[in-house]
Amino acid sequence: MREIFLIVIVILLSAIALVRPKIGLYAYVWFTLMRPDYFAWSTTGVFPYVPVLSIATALGSLRHFADFGILLRNPIARLLILLQIPVAVSVISAVYPSLAYEPFWAFERLIPITLLIPVLIRSEEDLRGLILVMACSLGAIGLKFGLFGLRAGGVHLYEGYAGLDNNSLAAQLAMTVPLLWYGRSLLHSKWFRLVFIGVIFTCVTAVVMTQSRGGSLALLTALLLLVYRSRHKVAVMVLFGMLAVPPIYMYHQAFFARMDTLRDPTQEVSANSRLVMAEAAFQMWKSYPLIGVGFGNENFIALQRPYIEDSRFWGLKVHNGYLQMLVDCGLFGFIPWVWLLFGTIARLWRSAGVHRRAQSALEAYPRGLAIGLIVFAQYNLSGGKERDSILYIFLMCAAAWLTVARSLPEQPADTEVPALEEGTVLS
Repeated sequence: MREIFLIVIVILLSAIALVRPKIGLYAYVWFTLMRPDYFAWSTTGVFPYVPVLSIATALGSLRHFADFGILLRNPIARLLILLQIPVAVSVISAVYPSLAYEPFWAFERLIPITLLIPVLIRSEEDLRGLILVMACSLGAIGLKFGLFGLRAGGVHLYEGYAGLDNNSLAAQLAMTVPLLWYGRSLLHSKWFRLVFIGVIFTCVTAVVMTQSRGGSLALLTALLLLVYRSRHKVAVMVLFGMLAVPPIYMYHQAFFARMDTLRDPTQEVSANSRLVMAEAAFQMWKSYPLIGVGFGNENFIALQRPYIEDSRFWGLKVHNGYLQMLVDCGLFGFIPWVWLLFGTIARLWRSAGVHRRAQSALEAYPRGLAIGLIVFAQYNLSGGKERDSILYIFLMCAAAWLTVARSLPEQPADTEVPALEEGTVLS
């Protein structure tokens, strides 16, 4: 019954997308981030949920064909489009091209639909809706796993979710926290704002119980940045402490034992594997410096044995998103990909600073996205992969923000605007 209900919902949303592609885009983001097919236990591939939503949204977007030029005028979207060139070249010239085809086409199915975000999201109201969809979709996952961990009195969430391992799950939930925090200012109801605080608590709980070292450190970075940019630092620090103490206390022995391995990573197999794979990836890149061994990490795995002495680590992925992109696509792919990520963070941070100085509640948009991307950038040192859908959704939301921000009326520096921390609803 759950599967039938979900199929009906997706079909209805797809039909609406043909007429209202913006709704289709919201539905695509909801499904991609939340993966309700896992909630409905409908993961057998009987119904192509995402392809149906994507095709319907793309067809509905054709009426906006005249607006597609915005992709070439928007610096973030333009760089994402240009990135496809070195990625395609790395596939064509891969050591084993057949190993690169599947990850390449999975990546290429993702890019066109995310590029529709800056085309269809053209107003503050549109962006508010999309940010709330993202916050609620990802927050539902945090709620699911956080409540499960609390009910069980502390449990190791090692299996992840929807194809994600425990580390990727922790990273996504850490990226969710700034969306939920700043998303509170987009809500009219004080009760809903309190609900968002509660969901942050469950996200923190779930991250702690994944035992993910990279995810936990990324979450810590997110919380520290939120405190740092808050106008009420002490109160916010106390609040976050209250949210973090219960799960850590409940699960403190396993959590601190896991984090203690960071003192000497070479003494623990999992942590040591990160160092071994990083060295192997760097040495392999030196043999293929310009265009890499082939997009998708599969070529790296196939070629890694001469670079790794310990057979226990054969067959592992790089576990470092930057080195993975470097060895897979060479300098031609690595440089624009890194520029896309960190250049977007810099643009968002500058934009947030402008609105903060104007005491504008609009700071919520660039600040929440920027901190989310900073979390991804940090976690990427110990995990992640270059085709994570959440990364490109965040990037294209940033691209949409640039367009929206340019269309807003300029605010003088002395304009009195209610402060963000007071729960102001954006108008």
